[in-house]
Amino acid sequence: FMMQDASVRLLIADEELRGIVDQYSGDVLFTDDIAALPTADSDLTACAPKPESLFIMLYTSGTTGTPKGCQLVHRNIVTFCEWYHRRFNLTPDCRVTAYASYGFDANMMETYPALTGGATLHIIPEELRLDLVALNDYFEREQITHGFMTTQVAYQFATSFDNHSLHYLLTGGEKLAPLTPPTNYTLVNLYGPTESTVCITSFDVTKPMKDIPIGTALDNVKLYIVDKAGHRLPVGA
Repeated sequence: FMMQDASVRLLIADEELRGIVDQYSGDVLFTDDIAALPTADSDLTACAPKPESLFIMLYTSGTTGTPKGCQLVHRNIVTFCEWYHRRFNLTPDCRVTAYASYGFDANMMETYPALTGGATLHIIPEELRLDLVALNDYFEREQITHGFMTTQVAYQFATSFDNHSLHYLLTGGEKLAPLTPPTNYTLVNLYGPTESTVCITSFDVTKPMKDIPIGTALDNVKLYIVDKAGHRLPVGA
């Protein structure tokens, strides 16, 4: 579906993996053949990206309709990284997890702020992702300071484990159930659609709350409160 929707004209693949997309009927370049390709023209030079240049295209999950490709540009990810550095006190001494899968926009929240801030990025092994006992041991052993988990996993982790390495645990993806937050680190509730580059609001959960809000806007983000008909509401509504 994604290849058809994007009007893909060329597939580059390992020959043994070609069958995974057997419905694709366009041109194919196998990786083993790349070395034999002619040298590119000398006037083909890379251009530095502009703020409006495409950074990535991610497809939404389709939970509210047909999946659609979201085109995100460089200014989106740059402003997000700048906000993350300030908001979560990211320094080169920090250790950040890469927990979310690569196809999930939360992966950008983990990877790019860490790389642009000079922090160390720890890719969580697959066998640890849902083994919270082993995951907590890994955090402690590697002195992980910044982590992300999907909502239900973060809820279990924050309410069941005593962690002393984390400074911040970020979560998002669903509504966060009421809980008594951890005291050793800050649990942060995030919200945002893929179209807005990862998230648009954040809220520090610092006390037990029956209804945990999604928080306030990120830097360079404006929020509008509307009614069911999509009409803007006045201040204080």
